[in-house]
Formats: sequence, structure tokens, C-alpha cells
Amino acid sequence: MWPTPTATDHKTGATDTTRFQSLASEINRLKPEAISGSGSLNPDWVELLMGWPKGWTSLEPVADPTIPGWGEGWEDGTPRVASGVKHRVNRLKCIGNGQVPACAAMAWKILCE
Repeated sequence: MWPTPTATDHKTGATDTTRFQSLASEINRLKPEAISGSGSLNPDWVELLMGWPKGWTSLEPVADPTIPGWGEGWEDGTPRVASGVKHRVNRLKCIGNGQVPACAAMAWKILCE
């Protein structure tokens, strides 16, 4: 629900405080409590979000390579943000170039039919 630009925005310029206050309140409303901690995006959490095993993009061996389910507690206490994660940026780049397994499986099924 972001404010939609209007034809008269050029007349009010960037000093239209009503619109910016509305935008700021909307951002605060959408901000999840889990993200309010300190740190940066945690690649372990993103892996779980995409349906990959936790630690899939790390350079360390994965203890349990089973793909997690999306039931209740799928995060299993994994924080959304963290500090000091080894190879964090490279892991997130790898995830960004990846594919959600459920989507890949559906595409394979459709292409095989």
C-alpha cells in the first residue's frame, strides 16, 4: 500500500510531508518484529525460506541434507538477521542465483508432460 505518484506531485515537490509521513507509518507497520534486531540478512534463514536445507550454501558439509517442510516452526529458531556469518555475501549471491526446489519440480513436471 505504498503511495501512488500523482500528476500533481511535481507541484508539491519533496516537501509534501503528509505523503512522507503516511509512507513512514506504513513502513513501520509492515516491519516484522523478528527483523528489528541488529545484523544483516542471515543466509541460513534465506535457505530455509527457499526450501533448501540449512547450511546448503556454506562451504562446510551439511549434517542433515533433508529438505525442510513448510509446516509450523519451519524456521526452527533460525534468526532472520545475524552478525558475523562467514561468507555471508557470497552465500546470498549463490542463493540469489538459485531456484526454489518446489518451482523447479513443477517446471520439470510440466515440461515432461
